Amino acid sequence: MKGIMDSINQYATQNEDKFPPLFDTGSADEPALQASGAPYTWASDLQEYMNPRVNFKCPSAELPELTRSQDSRKVAGSFPLSYGMFAPMSSFNRSLVEDPDEAVLVGETSNLGSENSYDPLPFLDGSGKKMPYDAMVIGWDNDNFDGNEKTQYVTRLAFPESAGANFKKEGQGRHDEGTFVLTVSGHLRTVKPNIARVTRRYGNLVKNWPMPLTAKRHQ
Repeated sequence: MKGIMDSINQYATQNEDKFPPLFDTGSADEPALQASGAPYTWASDLQEYMNPRVNFKCPSAELPELTRSQDSRKVAGSFPLSYGMFAPMSSFNRSLVEDPDEAVLVGETSNLGSENSYDPLPFLDGSGKKMPYDAMVIGWDNDNFDGNEKTQYVTRLAFPESAGANFKKEGQGRHDEGTFVLTVSGHLRTVKPNIARVTRRYGNLVKNWPMPLTAKRHQ
């Protein structure tokens, strides 16, 4: 994951200190599928900055957990992705994030509730059909982009058997020690399922998920 953080910092340095956008959208704000059959995501934007010896796939991720991202260099190409970006960080200025040592930017995710993980809101296209990929985004339990006063959890983190918001501290992670996340400051942390619960102060989500409840997509 260090390689991912290095590429994010390079991208931000060359793009007004902003993180990449989540994905290219379709008519229903869904991740629009490209020629490869995969969406163009934040990871697609990072490809040109990635060390060729590293990639976006955790070796411990099971095949059903993987989403795919459009290859920015090949019209009909895509690559596997086992990480998601926290939705409010989309195109957000990294210098404006409060408590960057705690705020999660990227985490290990599971696609479409695989491994019985928590994914109550899969993306739908304009006709209401479920999209094939969603693990590129860590969203909210009641909205894929914006939290509100009823938000309780974040979604799609790679915690097996967490469906139904079963986020026990002693629960499973992708690895024996837990699941990995990157904070905005670049710290690699190992976390337990209870990190998915959100906390509030003065109407805002704080600590690990610190963006305002009124945060909109920054695209």
